[in-house]
Amino acid sequence: MFFTEYTDTVEQSGEYLRLALDYMGQFSIPVDPVNYTVWYEYVSGRNNKLREEIDRFLKYPGRCTVKVCKDLYRRYIAEGQGDVVEEMRQEIRRILAEILKHIMDAGGEVSRYGEVLETYADELVDNLDADEIRNIVDRIILETKSMEESGAQLKKRLMATTQEVEALRKELEKVRKDATTDTLTGLANRRYFEEVLEREARDASALGKSLCLIMADIDKFKRINDTYGHLVGDKVLKITASMIKDSVKGRDLVARYGGEEFVIILSDTPMQGARTVAEKMREYFASTRMKRKDTGEFIGTVTLSFGVAKYRDGEPLEEFIQRADKALYVSKDNGRNLVTTEEALPG
Repeated sequence: MFFTEYTDTVEQSGEYLRLALDYMGQFSIPVDPVNYTVWYEYVSGRNNKLREEIDRFLKYPGRCTVKVCKDLYRRYIAEGQGDVVEEMRQEIRRILAEILKHIMDAGGEVSRYGEVLETYADELVDNLDADEIRNIVDRIILETKSMEESGAQLKKRLMATTQEVEALRKELEKVRKDATTDTLTGLANRRYFEEVLEREARDASALGKSLCLIMADIDKFKRINDTYGHLVGDKVLKITASMIKDSVKGRDLVARYGGEEFVIILSDTPMQGARTVAEKMREYFASTRMKRKDTGEFIGTVTLSFGVAKYRDGEPLEEFIQRADKALYVSKDNGRNLVTTEEALPG
């Protein structure tokens, strides 16, 4: 319903290719899938928000950088979220307008009902006989039933619009989840990891708390794929993700960083605590044997290597991640199935 489909003809896509490459050449933008998608979306005119943003940058050519392209991709294209949220916002506006209209219509009915009752009250003078009084009562009953029907219609309309809002809420939740979740493992994806890490680093600096990062990588994962095939490899990734998630507290974020690599953000945790968490995970995996459900064949023990780093107040997050990554590869170089902290890094 909300996701853009590419239905361009060969001729159209060829022209868009030419235009996109022309713009990328003008601004010395490397032709990679992310950058090309940004400019393809721009020249094809399919993404209005993205187009408006780039048009602003085109007024100042020096600002059209690779970094800007990556940011535009994240904001307006990644996981299809940009246009989806805008369409949902418009849809919610429409539903709210309908609700207000129903209420105003009902308000008019209530007002008319009150005026009719006042009229009947004025007719109830002292010298009325029984038939005349009964006639007024009959008319009051009719008007009351009419008002009840009007109220029932309003209730029915409001129930329908409430269901629409609930459906939109579920769709929006799905979009939000899709935009932050790794499809295969169900963990947070790299994009969401970076958002949370930035927030946690900011809080750690402001509150003077420790923040640690664990990077984990499945040992000899290529051999698993080569021996058992990629379907089994995917199963191993899913099981590994679940086991890591079970090994940390609920508030600690676990994400798939890419391929067979995972990251864990440990907020308000000192280096020694983070090392203990990593060591317990290492032992957990080293003592577990995995087997195939379809054949019952044992894959064997799947071990992980770990790198642990602690955030230094004010440092670029790239440096923080890089230290954890270097520590991880020290574990790899020293035989795998190890935990290495940044303290063991040279220099």
